[in-house]
Amino acid sequence: MRAMYLRATLRQDVSFFDTAGTGVAEVVNSVSTDTMAIQEAIGEKVGQHSFFFFFFFCFFILFFFPTLYFLLHESNKAIQCLNVDDILEFVSRDVGKSR
Repeated sequence: MRAMYLRATLRQDVSFFDTAGTGVAEVVNSVSTDTMAIQEAIGEKVGQHSFFFFFFFCFFILFFFPTLYFLLHESNKAIQCLNVDDILEFVSRDVGKSR
């Protein structure tokens, strides 16, 4: 990263170095300071991104699978509670009336 930043800095016009400072030490110090700031910002973003990704992933697993189990288990109980004979009788009675 420092090499890329140094290449970009050295591609500047000569007038840039006149306003930025006359010494080589100031240019090197500027490159070093800017690189550290960039690395600090990137490091902070990567840490936050990984934290929120794993936070989402853990809570997704924590709440999705029990909810899925509850849905399937309770819907199975609801289907078992229905009396299939009454439903078939009701449907056949309605079909007989429509003829």
